[in-house]
Amino acid sequence: MNLFDRYVLGLFLKIMLVCYSSLAGLYLIIDVFNNLDEFVELGKRGGSLMSVLSAYYAPRLVGLFCEVSGLLYLLAAICTLTRLQATHELAAVQAAGVSVRRVTRPILLLTAVLCLLTWGAREVLLPKYREILSVSPQEMLRGQPLPVVSQIDYDSLIMFRGQEIDLSRRTIHGIDLQLPRDLQPSPGAGPAAAGTGTATPELPVDRAVDPPGQDPRRDRPIGGGGGQLKAKLAVWQPATEQHPGGFLLEGVELPETWAGSASVVQNGEPRVLLPSDQAWLEADQCFVPTHLSLWQLARGAAWFRSASLAELVAINRSGSVRLPAAHRVEMHWRLLRPWMDFMLLLIGLPLVLRPGGQKLVVAAGYCALLMLGVQLLIMAAQFLGGQQILKPAAFAAWLPLLVSLPIAVWSYQRFNY
Repeated sequence: MNLFDRYVLGLFLKIMLVCYSSLAGLYLIIDVFNNLDEFVELGKRGGSLMSVLSAYYAPRLVGLFCEVSGLLYLLAAICTLTRLQATHELAAVQAAGVSVRRVTRPILLLTAVLCLLTWGAREVLLPKYREILSVSPQEMLRGQPLPVVSQIDYDSLIMFRGQEIDLSRRTIHGIDLQLPRDLQPSPGAGPAAAGTGTATPELPVDRAVDPPGQDPRRDRPIGGGGGQLKAKLAVWQPATEQHPGGFLLEGVELPETWAGSASVVQNGEPRVLLPSDQAWLEADQCFVPTHLSLWQLARGAAWFRSASLAELVAINRSGSVRLPAAHRVEMHWRLLRPWMDFMLLLIGLPLVLRPGGQKLVVAAGYCALLMLGVQLLIMAAQFLGGQQILKPAAFAAWLPLLVSLPIAVWSYQRFNY
């Protein structure tokens, strides 16, 4: 990297920082003054006003950058090259035999790195702060537990309900599980009652095994009919050698027909572990394995937006959650977004940067039109995929990239002067 490359990159980063600072400053001014009373009260409770503001807005500013990163990269690159044209610096390097394509090379390389870093922040960093990102200052001031949003585990067809949920303590108060009709225990306790209880017993299932190749959850009744399992408290437990991940229920009220029964196992999968054959459970406890998380039970459908891509892939494979077509399209799109941001830059630079030069206002207008066209294409593809007009969901997500790729290659080839 020579001196001129460092000069171009420095100018590119300065312009991008100015654009983002202007947008972030406008957002902070509007939002802080709308919630100033709540922040002052929270500052009195938690130490200082600045500490509350920094804890509340730091992840939001990172999220804001991730949302507008594609536009920022394009706008900064266009302003950088337009300024080089206006000051005739670009003409000077062209007279020395350096093409415009060579001048834009460091900008493209840096943008590719920034696209990957932004994707990492969106999928790895922001999900760690989803609790603070999901609450308003008014909710923080009240500090009340969240209501439980009823959810069905489509793997076991158990409906999870409850009174309130405490995310900080990972507990649910007043949990009520509605069991499907075909989920019944086997009579008698298993041999693990006298042992250590480290293994889940393989108990017989009192319904026919589905033929090979069929989904065992197909045609199973949804909505209960098999009784209720109530408990005063449910504590989320990660997977261990004794059990998979799920909820430890304390103060359990078992159905009358379950008295003295062994743990419920269905198709080799544990559904409800009982103290009759699990020595690590106390008399008023039981354990319900599930792939549903506390965050899903607290936020309902809103959990999808704050979950990382790895979480979405894992929960989709588990079968516990049936993602609608629109969510499956968006899940693929989140993987492709950094590539689309880079394609936007490849298309936009040749469109705006012309041999005869161009005013900055005109360049900004071209940039706005390009962003509008790309966003309309993305929205149309996602809508058609969500309505299952375009199938499969992966094709609807990939369509904008498939359309943009040949246009980007053709546009970049125009940098031959």
